[in-house]
Amino acid sequence: MMVSGFAKAAAGAAAALIALVVGSLHVALAATGDISGPVPSTGFGLVVWGGGPIEALVSAAAARGCPLASIWVTAGGSTSGFVGYVSGAPAFVNAPFSALFPTGVPANTAMIIVCATPAVAGTSSPSPTTNSCPVTSLRAAAAARGFAIGMGGLNQSSLYMIRDPNARETLRCAATIVTDNGFYWQTVEPKQGQFNFAVGDEMLAYAQANGMEVRGHVLVWHQSLPPWLEGGTFTPEQLKAILKTHIQTIVARYRGKIRAWDVLNEAIDDKGNLRDTIWLRALGPEYVELAFRWAREADPDALLFYNDYRNEGSGAVSDRQYALVLDLRARGVPIDGVGLQMHLVSGGENVYANARAAALAAMSTNIARLGALGLAVQITEMDVSVLKLQGDKLAVQAAIYADVLRTCMAAPSCTALLTWNLDDGHTWVTGRYPGSENDAPLLFDRQLRPKPALEELRKVLAAR
Repeated sequence: MMVSGFAKAAAGAAAALIALVVGSLHVALAATGDISGPVPSTGFGLVVWGGGPIEALVSAAAARGCPLASIWVTAGGSTSGFVGYVSGAPAFVNAPFSALFPTGVPANTAMIIVCATPAVAGTSSPSPTTNSCPVTSLRAAAAARGFAIGMGGLNQSSLYMIRDPNARETLRCAATIVTDNGFYWQTVEPKQGQFNFAVGDEMLAYAQANGMEVRGHVLVWHQSLPPWLEGGTFTPEQLKAILKTHIQTIVARYRGKIRAWDVLNEAIDDKGNLRDTIWLRALGPEYVELAFRWAREADPDALLFYNDYRNEGSGAVSDRQYALVLDLRARGVPIDGVGLQMHLVSGGENVYANARAAALAAMSTNIARLGALGLAVQITEMDVSVLKLQGDKLAVQAAIYADVLRTCMAAPSCTALLTWNLDDGHTWVTGRYPGSENDAPLLFDRQLRPKPALEELRKVLAAR
């Protein structure tokens, strides 16, 4: 990649020498007009800007070949305030900029742009035709069957998966990637009407560069609400307006770019009742219908899903879920599919280890009845704990993954299997139950080496 003449320092700006330290990189540049030349082997091209709006600076960089996902910015010669630029964001939503310039960047402030290659910041990517997934045939085998393999849980702390070179190569096993808390309410709308799309934008840029799809997670959930919302004194009509604005602002921003959305997550409690939430209390059951209708208005072509846990087989949750989506479909509410989270942890894994035939049969029956309603079914957050498995734990885990995939693929309506994160070193289960810090529920170990489960999935996908 070349960085040539990104911008010029402001007219009359005095010469300055800026020593920039990023990781182990030490670069000194004289800010005396136009800076041009090849990117150093470490992958950085730098520009000092003498003022003006940040949008103009970034546009100048993008116009000269730097992908938006690779643009990093700092100000005032700071060496610790580098943040990824958020294309189209209404303000400087990243914490370093918010601290430096709470009311915006003043004129004539020295700015530095970094067009970072994957070796440094890890947001730009090789050609999508270059696939270095350790099991190179996994994604292709799935695509040949009209199926998608994906990885989810790409939250702010684990964006390492698209920044760290090794993780990024491994992630290319996936055809679909999913945000975790990037679209949680407290992250994306921390203050009323102020939206932060940093995670979503970064993930989308990575996915587009690598021929992947992004699944949006999640628009309506009872958890991870910001204090202004949970502690507010809003009337039902005000809450309805807040919910509509939230859904439609997010979905409209990614219209035509994010293929599927988890519109509503975990709205059914463990007893099979609609969960007691701020939305149910204020708006009644109608909020479910409204959420789907508002999402469809914002993007008529996106696939809209209901997503839940303990809903893959038989039981109170799956039965109530079926009744819910049956009613929605009968009344013409725009719902396209159901997500089965499939977190086989805290004992759930033993059901599939010790009574697998019965569990898989119940899963098959449930998928079939959902499919009969014209709904797509996707396994959206799968992980399989090994703590309580007997014998060769990784072999048993691999067999469970394979049998679940096989059961899913036997139904025409079941179109995807996604795990909840990439590797055992970055999993939501850590700290959730005794021994979980030593659990290994995913397809790659802590060193990003493929586990037996990955090869078993490949075999299922390759079978005819």
